[in-house]
Amino acid sequence: MRCPKCKKKIGKNQKFCNYCGAEMKDQEKNKNIKIFLPIGAGCICILVIMVAVFVMPKTTPASKLQAKLDLGNKYLAEANYEKAEIAFSEALKIDEKSPAAAMGLADTYNKQKKPYKAAQYLAKASDNVKNMKLSDAEEYAKKLSEQKDYYEKLIKDINEKSNNNNKTEGEIIIQVIQDVDNDESEDNKIFTTPTPTPEITEEPTPEETPTPEITEEPTPEEIPAPEITEEPVAEETPIPEITEEPVPEETVLPGEILISYANEVVLSQSPYASFDGSAISYDYGNGAGSAAALNGTLGMECTDLNGDGMEELLVISMKSGKIAFDVYEVEGESVVLKGSGTADTGFEGAVEGAPYSGTQECFIKENGGTYYVGIVCHYVGTNAGDGNPCTRTFAWIYSIGADGTPSGIASGSCADGADTDSFSSGVSPAGLSGSWAGEGLDNPGLLSGGLSSVESGVEDLVIVTGSMEAGSGSMSMSIEDTTILEN
Repeated sequence: MRCPKCKKKIGKNQKFCNYCGAEMKDQEKNKNIKIFLPIGAGCICILVIMVAVFVMPKTTPASKLQAKLDLGNKYLAEANYEKAEIAFSEALKIDEKSPAAAMGLADTYNKQKKPYKAAQYLAKASDNVKNMKLSDAEEYAKKLSEQKDYYEKLIKDINEKSNNNNKTEGEIIIQVIQDVDNDESEDNKIFTTPTPTPEITEEPTPEETPTPEITEEPTPEEIPAPEITEEPVAEETPIPEITEEPVPEETVLPGEILISYANEVVLSQSPYASFDGSAISYDYGNGAGSAAALNGTLGMECTDLNGDGMEELLVISMKSGKIAFDVYEVEGESVVLKGSGTADTGFEGAVEGAPYSGTQECFIKENGGTYYVGIVCHYVGTNAGDGNPCTRTFAWIYSIGADGTPSGIASGSCADGADTDSFSSGVSPAGLSGSWAGEGLDNPGLLSGGLSSVESGVEDLVIVTGSMEAGSGSMSMSIEDTTILEN
């Protein structure tokens, strides 16, 4: 990882930068959006599960059903929603009229952010109360009726949160709940006291009047009890099937897209360079042809190059003996090449009668909120143009725009330690001093420690060195790569 203040490379788990002392802070971005059902649903679930223990049908093995309910509640508390769903579903298979199992599934789907499916099982729980025997359901239904406002608010919130203008689903579910209070059928008269059957009394037999002939008056017929007719149970309105809305796919971060592109596309087109630690045959008469054998990717880094908070992919490579870089950025779902930079001179200018050393480096630097990617080269024993060896130093520096495009804004060159003032002036727009260029005369080790050893605020990314004894015709190559491909 890199320090956001000084841009120096530091360990991944460091709390403070060992260069500038800045504190490291977690910069991960979280864009997840969650939809939750109202808290009333959770309260109802607890109420229903507690009451359901005492009203399970007598025909179902209570211990088996309760074991599944306990297992479902355990998984629900552990946020293991898949296993909770399985446990409550098995409980519902054991007793399809169990309110506790239906409410357990409703709570599980709520936790999984599936509001319509949760509402479907809330309605089923209410339905199960309607179909219970009067003796088992009175206490349960009274408590459910007290929570009716929660149900109505729940369905209203579901309709609002899902942006579904079809009010029929919500109204039907509310109606199922209201039926518990309003249904006049015999099985659902939970809150009313049945009309008592009138008591049938027998009129007393009148006392006998003494007459010459004793006759017994007939006993009045019993008054028949009024016939109580049972009103037909109204047919239930079928609840329409509530389809589950698709869960949006998880968003892939730009850094992850760039890393995948680097590994799958960039390296398939230009594999990592294989000449590190080896020697190439060098033809003094055709140095460019010899240097053309030096190709391949040198290093890659996924980092914010323009301070906009979004990462770019920086790919550093060797192209025919000249160091170069490419900048990529994510646009929509595609990776786009924003621009490139290449050294104008490479390892092609060695003079046969003199020892040769060449160093090419790619670096980055932040200056006043602007980010730069640069290339610097230093050659000792290179052709001065007249066949004689000389020392030459070059620099090309690019700023990275807001859209990720690199633009050349500074450059400089000097030979044999001369024109150092011009060199310093040329690189100053990027915040570089350039004063070290005058120390390069016959000094092959000027940049052996990287540009950061002579310029402050610079981060060395890749350094490539080629060296050759006078007249040997064999150039030894080395690569030092400090880039890290991670987001």
